[in-house]
Amino acid sequence: MHFHQLFATLLMAFHELIVKDGKSISDYTGLKNTMNNIGERIETGKKGKLRLKKEEKNINQVKGLIGTYFISSKNNNNIYQNHTSSDVDSDISRAKN
Repeated sequence: MHFHQLFATLLMAFHELIVKDGKSISDYTGLKNTMNNIGERIETGKKGKLRLKKEEKNINQVKGLIGTYFISSKNNNNIYQNHTSSDVDSDISRAKN
């Protein structure tokens, strides 16, 4: 699978879980371990309508793989707050650990 296809699939899966479904990550280590070689579990689509169906299938497949590491969250207000660059930098540093 090409990097841009994998990135788009992961982005959409995370967006649906966090923003649409109102969930938050409960187990970062488990999520990280599941993400290893996740590209090998996803099919590469062809062009046209078939590709769109495969992309939707891939997003649902990724959500199924990573969904167990998310819990329902009552407070997703921090998504919509005004973040400074230092907030983003600290989040990235924390995610690397």
